[in-house]
Amino acid sequence: MYKRQGIVVGSDAFPTIVTGQTKTICSSDNVDLEILLNPAKFPATTTFDGPAPTISDGSSHGSAQSGVPTGVAGDIHITDQIFNTTGAPITATYSVSSTIGTCTTGPVDVVITIDPAPLLAPGQTKTICGGESVDYEILLSPLNQPAGTIYNWAAPTMSDGSGQGSAGVNVAADPSGTLHITDVLNNMTSNDITATYTVTPTNGCPGAPVDIVITVQPTPALVVGQTKTICSGDAVNLEILLNPANTPSGTILKWPTPIMSDGSSQGTAGANVAADPAGTLHLTDILVNTTGAPITATYSITPVTGICDGAVEDLVITIDPEPVVLPNQS
Repeated sequence: MYKRQGIVVGSDAFPTIVTGQTKTICSSDNVDLEILLNPAKFPATTTFDGPAPTISDGSSHGSAQSGVPTGVAGDIHITDQIFNTTGAPITATYSVSSTIGTCTTGPVDVVITIDPAPLLAPGQTKTICGGESVDYEILLSPLNQPAGTIYNWAAPTMSDGSGQGSAGVNVAADPSGTLHITDVLNNMTSNDITATYTVTPTNGCPGAPVDIVITVQPTPALVVGQTKTICSGDAVNLEILLNPANTPSGTILKWPTPIMSDGSSQGTAGANVAADPAGTLHLTDILVNTTGAPITATYSITPVTGICDGAVEDLVITIDPEPVVLPNQS
């Protein structure tokens, strides 16, 4: 209301939206913004209107505003949840008009910046052998974005209940090719075990935790120092022993032809010879010694379980000579 020449004239007060209003949120957060008037909350019956926001990456998010009352101080007017899957910041621009009675002002742009929350690629796994380093690069989706992401995780959960591995604290994702998980994991069982790392990425905006599962296969080991003595012309007939006995199941054995101390060529190579079942005679070569003194045949055996090669061990067979009766003895 105002007076002119003693006459009272009615006038609607124009609501004015504060210019330059902005806010930064993380992907998937709600905007939760109070649109501010100048003066604050005046006129009290002001309402806000506007179309759905314009998203800088061309995606469709958010909703239109229609007749949203200004309310009281602290009331939230824009409550949209906005997602950013680009790996870089995007903006949502709301063009807001204010209305009281028949008077409308604006529109005024309210700009919301949506920072990307880092997202881990799902289903990340790797298989290693017991005693090896994990040496794993944790992958983001999109790849290597957003820049500046860090990872955190607790010590892994081991399916066999063992205490292994270490936690990761603020481990930088960059640069590409970085091996983030480098624990050496052991498997003392006869079956595969798993180490589950629950990794949370963050770049100021926390991403969702994702499990990374490392399968640790058992590495077979041979009993050290296996030997046998036979007579010339006999079969070796030796069972190659694993340590622990007969584990891991499914182990195979391989070896080249033996090295003969007398330089002769004897024996055969073994390729994918099943270690199971217990009691199997793996070396069955017939070896001959015509030297008149003991000789040896050294077999270099490699045990293999799945993708895991155990350490090579030498098995030494001593071949005693047959006694020779000299002719023409009288």
